[in-house]
Amino acid sequence: MVTIHIPFTEETRHYIDGEKLAMMKETAYLINAARGAIVEEKAIVEALKNHRLKGAALDVHEFEPEISEDIAKLPNIVITPHCCTNIAEVRIGMLHELLEGIGRLIRGEDACNIVC
Repeated sequence: MVTIHIPFTEETRHYIDGEKLAMMKETAYLINAARGAIVEEKAIVEALKNHRLKGAALDVHEFEPEISEDIAKLPNIVITPHCCTNIAEVRIGMLHELLEGIGRLIRGEDACNIVC
C-alpha cells in the first residue's frame, strides 16, 4: 500500500505517473489523500484497468470537481468527496493554525504557510 501525503507543487505534479505505478506490485493499493494532480489520472486509470494495480482510494482527483467517466466506471477504486479532513481533531488543528496565523498578522509578524 502506498499513501500520498505531500504538498502539491510544480515539482510534485504527476509525481505518481505510469513509471512509478509500474514499480508497484500488482497486489498494491494506492491512496491519495493529498492533492489530485499529484497522481496522473491517465496513468492510474490504465494501471487499474490493466490490473497492474489492485486498487486505489482517492479523496482527491486530478480534475476536481469533475470526475472522469473512466475513473467513475472502475470497479477497483473508491472515491470519497474530498473529506479526509472531516475528523474533529484535524478540524480543531486547522482552526488553531488559522487563529495563530491571524494573531501573527495582528502582531505585525510574518504569516506562516503562505501560498503563492
